[in-house]
Amino acid sequence: MMKRKDEDMDEEVSPWADVRKSSVLQESRLFQASQLNASKCTLVLTKLLYLINTGETLTNEEAVDMFFAVTKLFQSPDVHLRRMVYLIIKELNVESDSSLIVVSCLSKDMTSKIDLFKANSIRVLAKIMDASMVGQMERFLKQALVDKNPFIMASTLCAGQHLFQTAPDVIKRWLAEIQEALNNKARMVQYHALALLYRVKQHDKLAISKVATALARNGQINGSPMAQCLHIRIVFTLLQSTPIGQPLHPELLKYLLDCLHHKHYMVMYEAARAIVRLDSITAVQCVPAISVLQELLLSQVPVQRYASVRTLSEVVSRFPQIVAPVVGDLEQLLSDPNRTIATLAITTLLKTGVESNVDRLMKSIGGFMTDISDEFKIVLVEAIKTLAFKFPHKYPTLLNFLAQALREEGTFKFKKALVEAMLSIMHKIPEATEIGLDQFCEFIEDCEFPELSVRILHVLGEKGPSSPSPAKYIRFIFNRVILETSSVRCAAVSSLAKFGANVPTLTNHIIILLKRCLMDNDDEVRDRAIFYSNVLTAQPANLMTALNIDGSGGVEPKQPKPKDLEFSIDAYLASGDFSVPFQVSKHLQQAPIDEAELLALEQRAKLDAENGLNLMNADSCEKDAALKAAQQAAAAQAQQSPAGAAAASSKSAAGGAGGGIPNQYLELFHSIPELRELGPIFKSCMAVELTETETEYVVSCIKHILPNHVVFQFQIVNTLEEHQLENVRVEMELEDGEGEGEGEGWVEELSIPEPICKSGSTPGQAFVVFRRPADKFSSGNISCTLHFTVKEVEDGEVESGEGAEDEYQLEDIEVVEHDFMKPGEDIGLVHFRSQWEGLTESNEIVKKYSLGLDSLQAAVNAVIELLGMQPCENSGIVPEGARSHAVNLTGIFYGDVPVLARAGFMTDTKHGVTLKIAVRSQKPQINAMLTNAIR
Repeated sequence: MMKRKDEDMDEEVSPWADVRKSSVLQESRLFQASQLNASKCTLVLTKLLYLINTGETLTNEEAVDMFFAVTKLFQSPDVHLRRMVYLIIKELNVESDSSLIVVSCLSKDMTSKIDLFKANSIRVLAKIMDASMVGQMERFLKQALVDKNPFIMASTLCAGQHLFQTAPDVIKRWLAEIQEALNNKARMVQYHALALLYRVKQHDKLAISKVATALARNGQINGSPMAQCLHIRIVFTLLQSTPIGQPLHPELLKYLLDCLHHKHYMVMYEAARAIVRLDSITAVQCVPAISVLQELLLSQVPVQRYASVRTLSEVVSRFPQIVAPVVGDLEQLLSDPNRTIATLAITTLLKTGVESNVDRLMKSIGGFMTDISDEFKIVLVEAIKTLAFKFPHKYPTLLNFLAQALREEGTFKFKKALVEAMLSIMHKIPEATEIGLDQFCEFIEDCEFPELSVRILHVLGEKGPSSPSPAKYIRFIFNRVILETSSVRCAAVSSLAKFGANVPTLTNHIIILLKRCLMDNDDEVRDRAIFYSNVLTAQPANLMTALNIDGSGGVEPKQPKPKDLEFSIDAYLASGDFSVPFQVSKHLQQAPIDEAELLALEQRAKLDAENGLNLMNADSCEKDAALKAAQQAAAAQAQQSPAGAAAASSKSAAGGAGGGIPNQYLELFHSIPELRELGPIFKSCMAVELTETETEYVVSCIKHILPNHVVFQFQIVNTLEEHQLENVRVEMELEDGEGEGEGEGWVEELSIPEPICKSGSTPGQAFVVFRRPADKFSSGNISCTLHFTVKEVEDGEVESGEGAEDEYQLEDIEVVEHDFMKPGEDIGLVHFRSQWEGLTESNEIVKKYSLGLDSLQAAVNAVIELLGMQPCENSGIVPEGARSHAVNLTGIFYGDVPVLARAGFMTDTKHGVTLKIAVRSQKPQINAMLTNAIR
């Protein structure tokens, strides 16, 4: 860095601060010179790399021009320039057709006698080659993989990581060479070899377990700390997958304990961290790891202290008793010059401390709160909240500390965390309510975030009236009406009204204050003030009802429907009798069905009469016949329009998958004793293709939902006439899902292979059975690998012998919520409305989404597919030119739970299609799950 001296201060300035893309592109003309100046060309490439890595982008034309200009630099033998050329080629993303000339130059370097050129060219080739080129280079890459130079070997192994994404089959043929590279004494070779070996075998848990156990026994990679750390992480993954209740693998656990005594601190820490993070570990087994972390706390290296205290801050929540001996060392870190380390130390101490130390710890925190980032401030706030729950008598000290932090400078995220922590303490410790309200009143005097002011005013309105001295809060609330934004003024008016409703001695004073708001600039503030003041003046006894406020300050959930309220008021006015004032509870009437609903009812009755249908009173046999007739009628009607045809097709598919179970599945399950014992099939889903139709093995999967299990039926077609497959099975492995807790508790119980799969169109059948947790209806991604033995077939004769073991990677599969949903009956609008009203709003969840789609019909189809439900009365078809549309859906969820849904779609040119969906059933958890399934 250079230093530029100004009048008042020294300022550090980057030597690249004045670099501009246009000037660098101009300077790149040096690459075209007949006599290359290596030092100048290196400087230009350095500037270009700086621009790219600081966010500057090159247009496609500029990137291609620069790419070809750089190829001229291969003429120079300068080592430093060549290394810069390699770097810039990796950064310039160009099409594979344009990179052929560079591939030719790099191929020459790959066979060069200069080891530096050879190693670096292999790394670059791996970044720019496509799958079609890998086969041509495989022979050279394999030679480099067994080269005597460790740098070349490590570069080739590193290149294998990139090539595995485009040509995994080629890299899988390197297994013998990769295994041999593990024996190399060079540290980086061992590390890259183990990383590539794990990448190749990561979906084969048994193979990974064998590799990890063998390395733990023979100490083959003990000379490479990085390889050993990677090995520890692999061992941790294997141990973490041990089912709860089963003992951990003794040999692998012993290996982790042995690594605690390694001479390199990195290996010691990695082993200690792995041990304390194991879900099945006990406190006693963690003691040696805590001793290692305590030793690192005293290190002179800041990164070692940071790593140790961060891990201890995570462990203390699970095993506070074994962290207690480390308290003395943690207290020494309170004065650490690195404020992040000090923050983590005091967070850990707060979780392990005793009541007598709380005051001292609070003083220590106050000394450096301004020097740490908001991320660690929020961690501290959470720790203080936990401490308040642990020692309720210390709430004054803790609330005062949080209030002090609340009045200081900070971001919205930090201030919100402080407010929520104080509210949690007030809720958990009722004695803290008055102190908390007083501190909130002081805070909103200078609060710069309207959202927090609104939140606090709501709390004051709820809890203030029941406090010993409610009158003292009125001044703070009314100040907000005078000084704040419109949203805050609205909240303040509502808060004042709650004081008037709950504290009779203050009602007249509140009315005076509300009347002062009648001249406010904002119409909502005026409306609220008029409403509340009139109700307080005219009917103070009925204020609770008028405001929908119960005695505890809560809001009653039931509201009259606007349509029914309008009908009742019209009827009241038409009667002409105004001797009794209009009252909602007395005069509310249900509005009759409107003309559109009557028309729909008449059309439905007419259709039923024409087809001789009476689904409501039919017995089971008559229902099946009626359903079939209805489907035929709908199909005939759907042929009149393309949209109708699509809807009829999807409806037929949904009925086949979700309604009755096809006979072939029932017969198949009955013929296999292991499946017959699992119970009846609730639903058989549509087949999902796991391979392309043109591949040598075509595999599809059908999911069957049973009472406690999910059965995956794999249909395998062997298209190779010269091969016969034997012992064909599918290995399934649950991966970490995006949703919290996905895949947890799903256990594979049974795998049924296909003995022989001959070439032809007749598919073989393989089954995998998973036991499903009672409360889980999604599994997360499940990776699938086809394992089989291949035998050659010549002239119709199968070769003798054991054959060759092989595997074939399939697409991932997932069990999702709509797999447990059967489409319901296609009922009429009146029948749907009757069922909808019968469930009431207390059994409803409503959510709103932006779908990111431009077509209403595409959005409707997507939501119907995600929910697996039946659209009623052709509501799944969007009229042409419509800007909005509503769909009524019915379904039967697992356990024979009827589910209804109403989905409203609206589109605009700016935001695309938005969805508002309401789901009702007798089980709230099902409603929440289905509304969350639209993601």
